[in-house]
Amino acid sequence: MIRFTITILTLAAASVTATASTAPDTLKTVENPTEVTIVTGGSRSLSLTVKSDSSRYDFLAENTPEKSEPTIDISFPFIDNVRKQHTKGRRTKWRSFAMRGIYAGASMPSDAVPGLRTGWELGISQLSGVELLSPSRRTSLTAGVGYFYRRQKVGNGSHLSDNGHGRIAITPAPEGTHSHSSSISSFGLQLPVMLKQQLIGPTGMAVGVVGLWNTYTTASTKWTDADGTTCKRKMKGLHQRAFTVDALLIFNFGSEIGWYARYSPMHLFHRSTGPEYSLWSTGVNIGF
Repeated sequence: MIRFTITILTLAAASVTATASTAPDTLKTVENPTEVTIVTGGSRSLSLTVKSDSSRYDFLAENTPEKSEPTIDISFPFIDNVRKQHTKGRRTKWRSFAMRGIYAGASMPSDAVPGLRTGWELGISQLSGVELLSPSRRTSLTAGVGYFYRRQKVGNGSHLSDNGHGRIAITPAPEGTHSHSSSISSFGLQLPVMLKQQLIGPTGMAVGVVGLWNTYTTASTKWTDADGTTCKRKMKGLHQRAFTVDALLIFNFGSEIGWYARYSPMHLFHRSTGPEYSLWSTGVNIGF
């Protein structure tokens, strides 16, 4: 005796994107069928006709996909539980890179230091570095080395004075002088460690900490005496901190260009050796 059992999967029939984990339901058992016809309608439907000596059975299975809503694809670091079907067989991956994070912007003092004005900064966050990518390739951890240059201005009736032994201070400009211009310049290496996340399309963000190795700091002041003589003075051998730490946030709006905000809570100079101030800086970042 020949027995033919007709089954249909929960989402579709066997040839219509069935999942291996879905248990079938038995619709009808036909003994000694004389003819079995299966017709597929693309990837969404399947019709089945079974004939026996005394009966005929027609079945239709359809699969109607649900409408997907747009979502922001966010992955936790190195754990991709959101879209496993896109990361099957992938693992975390190391890779190296160069010339990432060219930036320039304005630096503004967050402390009320009389005479201290807005300055500017520029640099390359990562001349070279390494990146650890998650299986989804949308989240990564980067570490690298770059350089920075920052120049903070002094004005508004004040100038920088040399107190001897590498100690400087912001003091009122001498009477009878004019055209004052003073600045503090610092140069060094930076060591950023950043956590990056791709958001929608080419947009993304990164947040992390940046260690600054302040290798060289100078100060300069310039003024004009009452008789019209221009005087300049450059101060070296200053007592800057060897190592400070910044917090950095970057938003990337396209494939390359973005905006950054940086907070420098640590004072550049040791106590009682120079102006004590913290900085906020913001500007344009190229290369994400």
